[in-house]
Amino acid sequence: MPQVSAELLRAARTLGETLKQTTPFRAYAAAVTNLDADQPATVLLDELARAQAALRTKQANGGASVTDIERLRELQNAAQTNPTIVAFITAQQDVQGYLPLVNQAISEQLGIDFAALGKTSGCC
Repeated sequence: MPQVSAELLRAARTLGETLKQTTPFRAYAAAVTNLDADQPATVLLDELARAQAALRTKQANGGASVTDIERLRELQNAAQTNPTIVAFITAQQDVQGYLPLVNQAISEQLGIDFAALGKTSGCC
């Protein structure tokens, strides 16, 4: 497997540092920090993930109850109204919307679709 040259590593480091200074990435980093510091929000997200997994398992086995579904909805509503979680999701969506622009800029420099190269193909 070919090694990445020192020059390419420097360029990647520069790109990474530059990206970290953009508004979407700064907002995302702040949202991650805020979420990590908000214990009730992280507990809520953990509880929501566990409830979703449990409901999927129960549904697969034909045993999901109305109470299970209602509890999941309560947790979803709580997450959707939690300011820290909402800010995190918004920042995440913003940075995800920004990445195609970055990929396009890289693609223009390379003359090929850079992002497509990272996707797994359905072939072979």
